[in-house]
Amino acid sequence: MVQFIKMKKYISIALFLLVIPFCTLFAQNDSLLHCVKKNSHTHNKAMNSRSDSIDVLNYSINLDLTNYSGKFIKGFCDVKFTPKLNNILVLDLDLLKLNIDSIKEGNTLLSYTYNDTLLKINFVSPMNVGDTSTVRVFYKGNPVTDNSGWGGFYFQNNYIFNLGVGFDALPHNYGRVWFPCFDNFVERSTYNFTIKTANNMRAHCNGYMQNEVLLGGDTVVRTWGMNYEIPTYLACVAAANYVTVQYTHPALSGNIPVELAALPGDTNNLKASFSKLGISIDAFEHWFGPYLWNKVGYSLVPFGSGAMEHATNIAYPKAAANGSLAYETLMAHELAHHWWGDLATCETAQEMWINEGMAEYASQLFLNFAYDYKKYIDAVRSNHADVIQYAHIKEGGFLALNNIPLQYTYGQHVYNKGASVVHNLRTYLGDSNFITGLKSITTNYAYKSINSTQFRDEINNSTGKNVNDFFNHWIFNEGFPHFSIDSIKSQPLGGNFSVTVYVKQKLKGAPFFFNNVPIQISFYNNNWNKITDTLFASGQYSTFNFTLPFNPAFTCLNENSGINQAITDEQFILKTSGNKNFTLAKMNLTVNSITDSALVRIEHHFVAPDSIKNNPNDYIISENRYWSVDGIWPQHFKANASVYYDGRNITSGGGGWLDHDLVLNTEDSLILLYRKGPHTDWEHFPYYSKNVIGNNNNAFGQIKIDSLWKGEYTFANSAEGLSIKKNKDEQNEITVFPNPSKHYFTVRLNEKDCEIQVRDMNGKIITTKKAGFETVIETDKWSKGSYFITVIKDQKRIGSSKLILE
Repeated sequence: MVQFIKMKKYISIALFLLVIPFCTLFAQNDSLLHCVKKNSHTHNKAMNSRSDSIDVLNYSINLDLTNYSGKFIKGFCDVKFTPKLNNILVLDLDLLKLNIDSIKEGNTLLSYTYNDTLLKINFVSPMNVGDTSTVRVFYKGNPVTDNSGWGGFYFQNNYIFNLGVGFDALPHNYGRVWFPCFDNFVERSTYNFTIKTANNMRAHCNGYMQNEVLLGGDTVVRTWGMNYEIPTYLACVAAANYVTVQYTHPALSGNIPVELAALPGDTNNLKASFSKLGISIDAFEHWFGPYLWNKVGYSLVPFGSGAMEHATNIAYPKAAANGSLAYETLMAHELAHHWWGDLATCETAQEMWINEGMAEYASQLFLNFAYDYKKYIDAVRSNHADVIQYAHIKEGGFLALNNIPLQYTYGQHVYNKGASVVHNLRTYLGDSNFITGLKSITTNYAYKSINSTQFRDEINNSTGKNVNDFFNHWIFNEGFPHFSIDSIKSQPLGGNFSVTVYVKQKLKGAPFFFNNVPIQISFYNNNWNKITDTLFASGQYSTFNFTLPFNPAFTCLNENSGINQAITDEQFILKTSGNKNFTLAKMNLTVNSITDSALVRIEHHFVAPDSIKNNPNDYIISENRYWSVDGIWPQHFKANASVYYDGRNITSGGGGWLDHDLVLNTEDSLILLYRKGPHTDWEHFPYYSKNVIGNNNNAFGQIKIDSLWKGEYTFANSAEGLSIKKNKDEQNEITVFPNPSKHYFTVRLNEKDCEIQVRDMNGKIITTKKAGFETVIETDKWSKGSYFITVIKDQKRIGSSKLILE
């Protein structure tokens, strides 16, 4: 599906330039990447520290943009400020690669130094608390765009515009490419803009237009005023042969002016694509509180890689206003920043989830208002499915939301995991407290910066709920939990039944077990009567007791998708024969015989299945996933199913990376295991066939289950493919001695520059080691038993052996 990635991200439309992701750019220089990871917090503190000593009150930007062909700007910026400390002798301003003519304080010329990045202005005499002054910086030059292609100042297709963030910039704030400033997230100031344009261009900026003067010919000077304090990265200008679509929207705070700027030939498409803008305003006022800005504004620009939420004048890609509603969630996402990012702003780039995760989740809430709850929850579930499978692959591991490395500021954890986790917060709090908490933040942190700890404390204080556990698990640490029913015991109790449910928690990339997680539990009887309740799961094992009016025939967790965890599931009522794709659960069903309606629930679990208790065939079970199939099925219900195994290194769609542990070199040994439930053992399932797609070494194919049973399924490798018998592709003998061994063993090879992998009987990797002709591996900390040794070179297995540890 063609989709604009929200806000400051790239898009997948073939018609537009695909901007290299920020993380890729940094990954090409390992030393720089290490430096960014190591020093990012220190750098942000240094950037913010200037705001502890000086408060910039206003920027008055006066620019001549008439030299379009030369891509040249000239003019001056008045920086009005007041010291917060005594004896201030220097004003440091950020300004990137522009030429300075002179600097004045009143009529006095000031001395300065400038290195194309930092401008140091020297005062004639010290300034103290209570003083206020204005310095005027005269400058000119060719403003830059970011090396990544995302961010900076653009002269493009008869448009002039800026994007206030640079993907490849450090810091990411990018006000400094067109005016001297304190370029950080915490410094907020008011603005005035006086912009001179030619060629029938008219400038749009933040705030209200105060004046327009026609100078003759095609030259125009427009003056704008922004009376709300905003960070530098939200300041903007966009100029083109614009006409403005204007109307008002009735809102909680009164009628809100709406100004949509586009070329004359684009206005009809613009109005059609923005037909649900009013609904998005209503949605966000409902959830987050009144709209507190003086207008809603969007200016179309010919930028093909996303949008930028400049306060009250969003830079919006022209291609997304194409007359359809295909990009309506992008429109909503950008508007949502006027609560999250523009109004309450993350304190540092490491906590960008407050800006982007909240805005992305808001675009999902918009779908509920514009359509219905199903549209909303489908978006939530689809978003999370991509997060749980790919975010850690794309970004080098599982990341905590409040400590994002700078190279992933605008990555999948921030946007998509951020949105996924905010949905969970809604479940933790309930809708009423969720609204109360978020409105309290947008009220008490309006036009201010906020960090994750303050976010947590504001919710605690405003709702009376304690969300410390939520923040400790979902925000301050990485990974996800996984909850499943381990067993159920039911016995008669008078006319009712006493039901005990044992819940097991596993972890996906998380450092410790989650506590007090609210999970919906649903009990069905054979007539499909249902009772739901909420349990609060903590630790590895939890036990819960319920009194029910029936003996449950089917029980499941999280049927309402209230918690995004390490499971994706789907549940359907099937009434006729035919095909049904359980897309999120990664299984396709074909009903062959059905006499009455069937309730079918399939869950795809993104964690390792339980180990094999009795494993005489030395199967190596998957490390990454399994399925569970359950429901209420009528008599004579018969179905087959298919699933794909996928070890490809793809990071979108399909099942990439899920089976790379099993199909590294060949798919010959892959088998399907089955068990009835957690208290039975895994066995080789008898009724399936395997279809290789492409060739036998591309790590991709299909398993067809000829007769689908209720229970659990997973992949494994058979002994023939994993060390017990020599693989037909293996050309090199390996020798392992002593074998059996006690404290160490040696692997002798015919080649060097190899890697040794040692796995236990459950397929878990115990150690990996770079290997030469002889490699000694110590085993004192290992348990007794059997192990499998695999030798890999150039991503192919070249040898294998079995080891016995006594």
